[in-house]
Amino acid sequence: MQHWHNVLIFVLNSCSVTEHADHKCAKIVGEALKIVPEAFVIVIGCYEQLKPEAISAIPGVKEVFGTHEKFKLLDWITDWNFKKWGEWATIQVASI
Repeated sequence: MQHWHNVLIFVLNSCSVTEHADHKCAKIVGEALKIVPEAFVIVIGCYEQLKPEAISAIPGVKEVFGTHEKFKLLDWITDWNFKKWGEWATIQVASI
């Protein structure tokens, strides 16, 4: 999380298969928003496929995509109006 200070969009790929995955997802969203409160948080993966209402209820989550929708994520990001943040972006990938 040391490089998260300049992040504007967080994409969290979560799972509901492992024990405590649901709680861990909510915790990571909270940690991300403590660092960058104005960030746009997107959560994708099987947890969202199984429990979309639960993940949508986590404070700060802006969008929720299931396992099949995640492959269109870049198309959706391109379509959203993020112009206020500029034309260029740096993509960083972190494993959590």
